[in-house]
Amino acid sequence: MPAKFVGLVRKRTLRQVLNAFALFAAVVGSAGCATGGGGVLPSGQELTPQTEHVLNHAPKIAPVARELCKTVPPSYILEPGDAVLIETVRFDSPLRFAADQVIQPDGTVDLGKYGRIVVAGKRIEEVEICIEDIVNADADLIAALEEANIEGPERVNVRLIDPRGSQFYVLGAVSSPGAYPYAGRETVLDAILAAGGLADNARRCEIILSRPSPIGECRTVLPICWDNIVQLGDTTTNYQIMPGDRVFVPANGICDTICAAFKHDACPRCCYPQCPAGYASVRCPYPTSYDLSCPPYAETCPTGTISIGVPPAPAGPTIAPPAAPKPNGNDFSPEPNESPLSMIWRKSPRVSMSR
Repeated sequence: MPAKFVGLVRKRTLRQVLNAFALFAAVVGSAGCATGGGGVLPSGQELTPQTEHVLNHAPKIAPVARELCKTVPPSYILEPGDAVLIETVRFDSPLRFAADQVIQPDGTVDLGKYGRIVVAGKRIEEVEICIEDIVNADADLIAALEEANIEGPERVNVRLIDPRGSQFYVLGAVSSPGAYPYAGRETVLDAILAAGGLADNARRCEIILSRPSPIGECRTVLPICWDNIVQLGDTTTNYQIMPGDRVFVPANGICDTICAAFKHDACPRCCYPQCPAGYASVRCPYPTSYDLSCPPYAETCPTGTISIGVPPAPAGPTIAPPAAPKPNGNDFSPEPNESPLSMIWRKSPRVSMSR
């Protein structure tokens, strides 16, 4: 059989296979995606209706700490599992305690002859005062201090060696979901990278951060724009992690993955640009590529949420934002009643080739 004919048959066979796969994907995608939740084929982990409701009614720009405006976490509360070191302030003191201790499940630590005391649920300063009150009431210790010519009451220092009781959680479509120790400086980017990054089937437009809330109080669910964080350097949704935070990454099912291959819509909650003066006050001077496919956000705070104003600008000379570039042959502004596809075709460069 001629080699040219064999090559032609192989090309036609490959084309038929590709066409068959495309037809199968289109049929399954149209049948499954229209029904929501995966349709014919099973879907992955999804946001619950309650989470969607809270997320859709959250302000677009929440007043929480972020990458470039971090805050100091509140005073640490000791918990079972934390490792602490109890020592006296004066090195020549006759009082000695055991080495590093791990707070027991019942919340106690061992003080030797003074017994066990409960330290879980207390701040470090409160534990220091409690131990000082116990040891300074010891008559034998007072006599030993007087014999050693040491004046004043005994002072105690408590140091947190390993805060194992404070954690945050990364769940869903990541390489290594689980609980991670909290150091106090982590952001959403740090949390997801600590979990090994996003999995291949992650829903990048539906990542959320949920913060634990007391019973009867408002719930806090914040959207995370992953592509904006890693590709644009946008810190709007790169929130600072707090103890107990949950970062959840929904996963695509088979049908969702097929549908995503045919859809290239922008993330609906990540369309607003990051402007120096704040969103809804002035548009960014240069247009961005996602302005064409994103719906306009005329209302920053939906009904039922607290309006969050832009913080006042610092005192000093007013700096006007840079002017938008003048229209020219290379601008990408759409004409009236022009679709995005027509605009791209009109503005794309033409290269004429002649032999």
